[in-house]
Amino acid sequence: MSASNPPPAQQRRSALVLYGSETGNSQEVAEELGALTERLHFKTHVADLNQYKPETLSSYTLVLFVVSTTGQGDFPANARSFWRSLLLKKLPATFLSGVSFAAFGLGDSSYPKFNWAARKLHKRLLQLGAEEIHPCGEADQQHPEGLEGTFIPWFTRLREHLLDTYPLPPGLVPIPDNVQLPPKWVLQLRDEAEGFSTPEQTTEKTNGSSELDRLGHDLRPLPDTLTATLTENRRATAANHWQDVRHLSLTVPEAVSYVPGDMLSITPKNFAVDVDNLITMMGWEADVDRPVTLVPGPTLLSADDDDMPSPPIQGLDSYPRLTLRALLTDYLDIQAIPRRAFFATVAHYTDYEMHKERLLEFTNPEFLDELWDYTTRPRRSILEVLHEFDSVKIPWQHAVSVFPIMRARQFSIASGGALKHTAEGGTKFELLIAIVKYQTVIKRIRQGVCTRYLAVLQPGSTLQVQLQRGGLNSSVNQLVGPTVLIGPGTGIAPLRSMIWEKAAIVKAYKEENPGVEPPIGPTLLVYGGRNREADFFFEQEWEELGELVRLKVLTAFSRDQKQKVYVQDVIRENVSLLFKLLHDMRGSVYICGSSGNMPKAVRQALTEAFQHGPEVETDRFNEQGAEQYLLGMEKTGRNLRILVPVKRVIDYAVKPRVNKANTGVETAGVKHSLNPFDELSVEEAVRLRERHTKKQSPIKVDQILALSAGGPKCADTLRTAMAMGADRAFHVEVGDSPDGGPEPLTVAKMLQAVVKQENINLVLLGKQAIDGDQGQTGQMLAGLLGWPQATQASKVEIKDESGTVEVTHEVDGGVETLRAQLPMIITTDLRLNEPRYATLPNIMKAKKKPLEKKTLADFGIEDKKRLKTIKVTEPPARQGGGKVEDVDGLIGKLKELGAL
Repeated sequence: MSASNPPPAQQRRSALVLYGSETGNSQEVAEELGALTERLHFKTHVADLNQYKPETLSSYTLVLFVVSTTGQGDFPANARSFWRSLLLKKLPATFLSGVSFAAFGLGDSSYPKFNWAARKLHKRLLQLGAEEIHPCGEADQQHPEGLEGTFIPWFTRLREHLLDTYPLPPGLVPIPDNVQLPPKWVLQLRDEAEGFSTPEQTTEKTNGSSELDRLGHDLRPLPDTLTATLTENRRATAANHWQDVRHLSLTVPEAVSYVPGDMLSITPKNFAVDVDNLITMMGWEADVDRPVTLVPGPTLLSADDDDMPSPPIQGLDSYPRLTLRALLTDYLDIQAIPRRAFFATVAHYTDYEMHKERLLEFTNPEFLDELWDYTTRPRRSILEVLHEFDSVKIPWQHAVSVFPIMRARQFSIASGGALKHTAEGGTKFELLIAIVKYQTVIKRIRQGVCTRYLAVLQPGSTLQVQLQRGGLNSSVNQLVGPTVLIGPGTGIAPLRSMIWEKAAIVKAYKEENPGVEPPIGPTLLVYGGRNREADFFFEQEWEELGELVRLKVLTAFSRDQKQKVYVQDVIRENVSLLFKLLHDMRGSVYICGSSGNMPKAVRQALTEAFQHGPEVETDRFNEQGAEQYLLGMEKTGRNLRILVPVKRVIDYAVKPRVNKANTGVETAGVKHSLNPFDELSVEEAVRLRERHTKKQSPIKVDQILALSAGGPKCADTLRTAMAMGADRAFHVEVGDSPDGGPEPLTVAKMLQAVVKQENINLVLLGKQAIDGDQGQTGQMLAGLLGWPQATQASKVEIKDESGTVEVTHEVDGGVETLRAQLPMIITTDLRLNEPRYATLPNIMKAKKKPLEKKTLADFGIEDKKRLKTIKVTEPPARQGGGKVEDVDGLIGKLKELGAL
């Protein structure tokens, strides 16, 4: 039974379902939501986010977003253009007014930035005036019942809400689940569609050589891919080891650039034995080798050209002689674990009531645990489900609508530096891949679709691969600086790429500067495996690269002793070394490997390193402080986090008066303002941010933190700084005093604590405060932190992504330019810039920015008085001048005054 086309009056009800998907999960969820809205008589489109512009969203009754998170809280590639278009600063707060939306995120809670992309999208939509019609939902890969465990309850509530919010016209009811929605795309014999005869068939018998030949030559016109040649497919683990891990090398003739953390996406193929099995079960033998084409279904044929969506498989028109067999082999994932929607679809293709009833039970939210036990837990494939429900007979014309599309699998690139290039000028990619093969709870052998395909390929095979940017985002500064690399098993792949990149940088530096030791920080590699003899990948390379890149390797082989040892245990055994590299030397840490418990366990071990690593008791963090410091490292990445200390002083235009006791100057009833030199610092911090926005600076400013220590009225000074552009502020409450407040050393120690707590990598402060003119705080802070400093800056320029900073300042007889690496301290002078006036809108916005109250005790600092003001007096009055008639008179007057 099929659903009829909705009457024209219903066309006003429209739904747009947009997804951002890296592995296909979000797309499958989006398609299920699309079926929901179709059943509620919404004219529905399902597409990836990049296909739509934000300004078109208001033309739909409702918009549903489904977004997964990839990398370090990033959007998938097919959603990034849409996301960037939402970030334009010129967009008004009413830009998405009239857009009604709901959002669902897919993530993995074993990673710190769980569902980050969906949360960012949700927040930005609200900022631009969109209206949320249903609370945002979040799926967790770690849920006991997988993604379905959170999606199905949210899906059910959404359906009820849509029926309440968008009631159907009288006499119209939702399309029941037992009524099949017509497929949007169907297969058709090519001679029937185009009116020419079918060429003579050349169906081959399936045998070993022809199978390898077919798998080893990829002719699919996959979009945005490179044709790569496999040059090596070598087993990297011992022959008697339980796991087969392959070291693959591929080359392309083009010169392609990639960096550590980037990935190759490979789309696998199905094996002939599985395809033949499906063909036989479905009874498709008569048509399987006839040319076919993909055409719109009945519902799309009635749509306008502007409403015609893209076909579900791109590039099929260019496929050389497409047949149903070729489609099943190269494009449809018949070995996937079926989702709930699959059971709902195939239930329409059986007349056997017991099978139909059982299939529909799996779609019922009440039987979610049974669905999990039947599919995900034993990893049962679509092919196996169809074998067990053998009464299901799917028309081959509907194959594309029933079976999921084969998705590319991502593999981290393991090569870098000298390993990236071929002798012919092409590009080389190396991969380290674990072949997935295991026994399930029902005692059946399971194999990964892609790794099974890769395992049989011989050198000389061709593959269509797609280069995708990864989430490590390592800058040159992080590569050459101190680094801690943590990678169990095949997680070592992107870390190997980083080490080879570092080796290339060292080699190039030595060639350009013979005899000079490269300014390269040490590298600590923490590697985990089962057995040293079986799966210690690239052991010989680490020995060869050790001296060149100052590499130290710590290992954890869990099965080489009675008590299991993991990477987190090795970290705990070396907390002092970890603290020195990550805290004292301001290093970076990278963790690569499987999801699940490993990232959480390593993170906990790192927080313990900050708690117990320091030799000096006062340098140790408590548990909360250690966690905050680690969070700061995650937030900072390669961006700038700027601290700008500011002071409230008597306005520069006011002439100060000494008090009657000669202990200080009168402050009561006197106008105060932001110290002029600190004002320059705030302005420069804001300009550094603006330069990056205008592509004039290579490093993004992540945050500008203003800080002031003083009485209650310091809050006004901080609000001024935030109105100029600072993002947040700390007000350290210190009682007002006539001697100018805390001494420079106390302030420097306080700033040192803030730098550690907030993971600051640049401090911009005035060269002096005009009330005390001491000019000591910047220099003291640099000494306490052990950072480079540049004083009295008249120009600040960030030169490259590695964090090289050039500072120009005036000296006697000219100017001097200094160069240093972040992190550093810079004090500012008058010629640096001209501070902006805070506009009224920014003053109003500053009132909503966070201003946190602190005390010196919060930073473990006491306001010790090491200096005592003895007496403050007015400067002597200047004597009036006199005129002289000539040079002789001038000389005589100078002698009289004792000047000569």
